[in-house]
Amino acid sequence: MSEPRVTTFATYPEPPDEPADGAHFSTDLQQTQGVTPGPDQRPTTRMSKITRRATGLGLNLIESLMRSTIRVEGVEHVQPGPVLFVANHFTRFETFVLPYLIDGHIGRYVHSLAYHKLFGGRFGDFLMSIGARPTGDPIVKHTMVEDLMTGRHDWLIYPEGSMIKNKKIWAKGHYEIDSPDRAGMPHTGAAIMALKAMIYKRLYRQACERGELELKGRYERRYHLAGPQDVAVPDLQIIPINITYFPIRPGRNLVSRLARWLFRQMPSVLDEELAMEGSLLLSETDISVYFGKPLQLDHYLSLVMPTLQRPLPFLDQLRRANHIMGALKNRLTRRMMHTVYNRLTVNLDHLFCAGLRQVPGDRIRCEDFHQSIYLAARRLQADGRRRSHPSIGPDLVDVVTGAPSPALASVRGLAELEGTLRVEDGHYVINHTALAAEHSFHDIRLKNVVAVIANELEPMRKAVHHLRAAIGMSRTERRREVARLFEREAIEEFIAERHVVAASPHLKEESVGRPFLLQRKGNRIGVVISHGYLAAPPEVRALAEHLHRLGFAVCAPRLTGHGTAPERLATATAEDWLRDYRRAVMIMRGRCDHVVLAGFSAGGLLALAAAAGRDDVLGVLAINPCLRLADRKSRLVPAVVGFNHLLDRAHIPGGRFDHVVNHAENPDINYPLNYLGGLYQLERLMTLTSAALPQVRSPALVIQGDHDPVVDPSSGRLTLDGLGSEEKELALMSFARHVIISGEGAETVHERVAEFITHLAERVGHPPLRARCDDAYGPGCERQPPPLG
Repeated sequence: MSEPRVTTFATYPEPPDEPADGAHFSTDLQQTQGVTPGPDQRPTTRMSKITRRATGLGLNLIESLMRSTIRVEGVEHVQPGPVLFVANHFTRFETFVLPYLIDGHIGRYVHSLAYHKLFGGRFGDFLMSIGARPTGDPIVKHTMVEDLMTGRHDWLIYPEGSMIKNKKIWAKGHYEIDSPDRAGMPHTGAAIMALKAMIYKRLYRQACERGELELKGRYERRYHLAGPQDVAVPDLQIIPINITYFPIRPGRNLVSRLARWLFRQMPSVLDEELAMEGSLLLSETDISVYFGKPLQLDHYLSLVMPTLQRPLPFLDQLRRANHIMGALKNRLTRRMMHTVYNRLTVNLDHLFCAGLRQVPGDRIRCEDFHQSIYLAARRLQADGRRRSHPSIGPDLVDVVTGAPSPALASVRGLAELEGTLRVEDGHYVINHTALAAEHSFHDIRLKNVVAVIANELEPMRKAVHHLRAAIGMSRTERRREVARLFEREAIEEFIAERHVVAASPHLKEESVGRPFLLQRKGNRIGVVISHGYLAAPPEVRALAEHLHRLGFAVCAPRLTGHGTAPERLATATAEDWLRDYRRAVMIMRGRCDHVVLAGFSAGGLLALAAAAGRDDVLGVLAINPCLRLADRKSRLVPAVVGFNHLLDRAHIPGGRFDHVVNHAENPDINYPLNYLGGLYQLERLMTLTSAALPQVRSPALVIQGDHDPVVDPSSGRLTLDGLGSEEKELALMSFARHVIISGEGAETVHERVAEFITHLAERVGHPPLRARCDDAYGPGCERQPPPLG
């Protein structure tokens, strides 16, 4: 980290304001003719070690109190040479946090502009000590140009010109701001400073090369240059910075409560800022700070310099340069705004809140809205140029499948609290009047956070277009599109997992782990059937083909960690397996009218857990559900896994007990090793399923082998007794092995399963149709899941 410096300020007569038409800029001309700060008056650049240490300790203390997480990315984009950082501005604390992050992560000490009313008392002294300059300082623009010409200091500017509490910077197809001190086109100050630094530096070099001593001397006196070596630095870089917060949830917090105790009558603006910004710092907030690639400025110089080749007196040269800059400042400002705001880290809140605006009426089915969010997120991610938050990562599947999603529950709760939304009979009822309600600039962050979040996404027109298009789809089209995406994701995850364990001596053939889908046109009933623990999709292939020959569509998912190498079980979780299964359910729902959930062993537990709480499941069946294992030693697994974690925390390399040998019934499919991490997750799945059984209301069939050596045969009865279904049956079958869906006698199981599903199909008026096997994606099939449109 570079040695920090302190900046002290002198007071000068305030220069005239910039002309309203922006044709030229009088500040430089007036200072040339009148007062120009001398070397002894310019800001010094020394920060004492004591001041720096105190600043660092103060910010470290704040950081230790913060429950938020700051992620800084893109620092590699900052190259040697002078830098003008331009950042979006939503909170007051960015004034000191951003310079701190730039110093800490890039090792560059920056000067920055801050609201002039903050520079009072000791807090003002603190801001000055970390390089902040008040916006009202009369020489700040001159100093900034000089620093950026010479590389003496980097600068940080907020191109909006002020805090944008409502995040409203886009209107009528272009960038506009709406704040108390300005409405309309954003401030052009950042663009002007960058253009001046580039052009004046080039003009000074030109004077030196031509031997124009009078002109050269004027530049040197004005910008305190001792010769061309003072500007022998790389060209100016403009680095856009985007700061994104997730989630944004205002509320009373430690800071706001303390302030209310200290102030008898706290100013309303301060109350609002502490409620919002204190929550961002002291709650579990992800703060994403991204440094984008530098803006290329050569194009602007190519437009300016040809008109300045003819020798001119100093003042005439500045006038002509300023006139040209007046024509370019708006263009560069728009580009700055675009590069800053299009580096937004898009999250679930953005898509949910902006999506509410795109619903044409006041009602939409919750399922349709969630699928629209999913499609928009995946389409946005497909172009590879947009940044996305983990809230729209793999867990976004939960939003579509109906699994518990804390992130979705949070933003939906926010909208309900603000009166923007209510849930009624499986529909979202949207109050567009409340969503569009006008609030004061200082109230909107407390009273209409949904609108604030939606506003932030508006400049990203591609994202808004994807939302509008997805919401406008027919339900059938949307379901099919989601199903196609899920098919593709399942294959991509499988290939990626194989790549991770490519060097494993236990790596299975690709045909073993690949999920498959058996279908044909006209299928009305779809069956999802999952393999068990330590196995892979081929384990259920024979049963799937039997059902498909009867005319049913069948989808066999691959569970995370399976069908590749046993080492992957060490990191797989029960939640991963449930997500895999629920995704397969959505694939079937996109192709069929009705879905039956089925599974073998651990797959049976997944079928039962996925059916819990759902009324749209035609039926559910579990074959040898492993609600209780026959080997009692499995109960020791949690203790052993806990012991391994203790060794990890203590950094003790030896003594771990990671896996045991597995004597598989089908070694071509099953793993030869059983990792205890995976076994622990299986135990968790048993617990989760036991708790979910009372919520299963669909017709259910449980098939249990009476002498199962792996699953305790009592599991069948325990499962049946726990089910909340009014229509349920236990079928005991005589088998002395665990895998009863293949091998000798498996036909009996197949027929019993087919009988159950056929009965359900006839009940809804869709008797099975005899069909030839049509393997949509799987071993030996040429067709792959379609690319993202």
